[in-house]
Amino acid sequence: MTCKCIEDILIIVVLYKIKITECKSIQSILTVLKGDPIEFLVYDNSPECNIGLTGDTALVKFNYVGDIKNSGVSKAYNLGAKLASDRKKKWLLLCDQDTEFTPDYFNSICRIIYNFMPNLVAPYLFSNTQMISPCAFTMNYGRPLKKMPLPGWATLNRIALLNSGLIINREAFEKCGGYDEKVFLDFSDFDFIKKYRKIVGKFYQMDVRLEHHLESDFRKDFNAQRFIKYCQSYRGAIHNFFDLLSISSIVLLRTLKLAVRHRNVSPIQYWFRYFMIN
Repeated sequence: MTCKCIEDILIIVVLYKIKITECKSIQSILTVLKGDPIEFLVYDNSPECNIGLTGDTALVKFNYVGDIKNSGVSKAYNLGAKLASDRKKKWLLLCDQDTEFTPDYFNSICRIIYNFMPNLVAPYLFSNTQMISPCAFTMNYGRPLKKMPLPGWATLNRIALLNSGLIINREAFEKCGGYDEKVFLDFSDFDFIKKYRKIVGKFYQMDVRLEHHLESDFRKDFNAQRFIKYCQSYRGAIHNFFDLLSISSIVLLRTLKLAVRHRNVSPIQYWFRYFMIN
């Protein structure tokens, strides 16, 4: 496909423990946009970097950042916005590593931008048969919607969006202050959407479904490092007394579920150390 707006998009992909050649998001975009000039920022949180595996061509440019400290997604998106500003690009496409993009997605993006110029465009994001974005959002807690919303202009009243697949106008992103890097992983999307809702407003729901692999809350074995990051990221999302009450309740409930499921007191110990004491 060829569309002028594709040149105005910086595609930001965040990787963790996966090679660029195995990344569903990057490989599906390269297939769909073959023949179009596209530019990526690949932010790699892996302990071992992918550098040297990008393979720039005349039409495809990779900007690669290796971060073995695993700083999360928020830093990646903010860095992408700065790069997009330097490159005079108008739009940011946020991507997790395991979302599969389709020709319909980019055809729809070009049509929507041309006709409506929204500040934020979102797909329907599915994990298997479950729609995970848009989702209901109350008391700082996201849950599946009972009914699939209609495509077109929509409000964010009691609605939230997940990061992957979002197209955001760069100036609107900057107006919102970007992503809070204290909320570096879990809850980063909800935290940004809360700011966007207050400062900018409505979004455009595209009539396109994307498949996304959603990380399971409950693995066979308890992952201590992953849970520590969960606690720290949620702690960073507390901005006021309401957040303190609601987010603390959410994290405590998750902690107790993990402790019961794994028959292990470690989640409670990590919760106390990395969320309560921080």
